[in-house]
Amino acid sequence: MDSGRAGGGMHGGNHGVMRNAMQLVHRYRSDIVRQVENVEGGVMTTTRSPHNRDAARALELHVREMKALLESGGRIRDWDPLFAEIFDRYDEIEMTIEALEDGVRVTETSEDPDVVELIRAHAAKVDQFLARGREAVHEETPLPVDYRRRAPAHPHDPR
Repeated sequence: MDSGRAGGGMHGGNHGVMRNAMQLVHRYRSDIVRQVENVEGGVMTTTRSPHNRDAARALELHVREMKALLESGGRIRDWDPLFAEIFDRYDEIEMTIEALEDGVRVTETSEDPDVVELIRAHAAKVDQFLARGREAVHEETPLPVDYRRRAPAHPHDPR
């Protein structure tokens, strides 16, 4: 059994992070408005919940939790190719967060063009989570078509 799937996408004891993410997708998604803009080296997303303060607070909390998880080398959705690769390359992603009165603005960038493709694919997947809910949550996300994995750091590294 894949432990990532068994826990609803949880991995490595990150139950709180996933609980908040699932609350956004399943409870608040109809209250959320999201805009994604491609910027040089990545994306800028503005995600708001103008009519639901609980959802707005949950958005900011989720983004801050994900940034901390990424920066610590933690992982979620290890069974999903896109998420696994993003967490493998966390050290190449710069993330800035701006709290808004009704949500959050996040800029994610990288100097590596392949990581930029991962960032943009992730933004598209989050859009799917909000548009399609549970169905999208349980689907694997393929790596971008033109994505090139970096060479393994160690000869026994499976990448």
